Amino acid sequence: LSEADVSVTGWMVMALESARLAGLEVPPAAIDGALDFVRWSTGEGGLVGYLGPDTAGDAILGEHGEFAYHPGTMSAIGMCVRIFLERDRNDPFLRQGADVLARDLPAIGKDPDAPQVDYYYWYYGSLALNQLDGPDAPRATNQYWGPWNKAMNDTILAMQDHTKGACRYGGWMQPDRWSDVFGPVDTTA
Repeated sequence: LSEADVSVTGWMVMALESARLAGLEVPPAAIDGALDFVRWSTGEGGLVGYLGPDTAGDAILGEHGEFAYHPGTMSAIGMCVRIFLERDRNDPFLRQGADVLARDLPAIGKDPDAPQVDYYYWYYGSLALNQLDGPDAPRATNQYWGPWNKAMNDTILAMQDHTKGACRYGGWMQPDRWSDVFGPVDTTA
């Protein structure tokens, strides 16, 4: 059992990639450790486990379990880690992970007992698919990015608050499973 998790590893890789882009020296051991952990956490069919391969595709339990869990969340993070650190767009996992995301496009959902809203999933899914085949990607096929981006735009714009004169105007007030601490500040950011 590891003391790491894929979510925090993804955030740390974002910091390492930002440092590298800023011209700072990034220790190879940090890159190797993140890649090794994400590779080890990868299960079958494009799924990645939060704490290891045996949890690939499993829901992360906790407060606000009424929100639908998106198994592609960890897949999207795994894709980002591999894209940023491996830089191998031919890695077979990337297509498998993209297939997982393509089966679960952004949506508000119609079941009030299981809302689909998940800004965290949408963030990492957008980043991963844009890097994979978005308009500025080396392989700009738009196969995955196109449908994802359309669904993301349709969903997120429909959720934006349009209450004229209210301080929430232009924000996103709809909570998700992760926004209970910071509320609309988090969801809008």
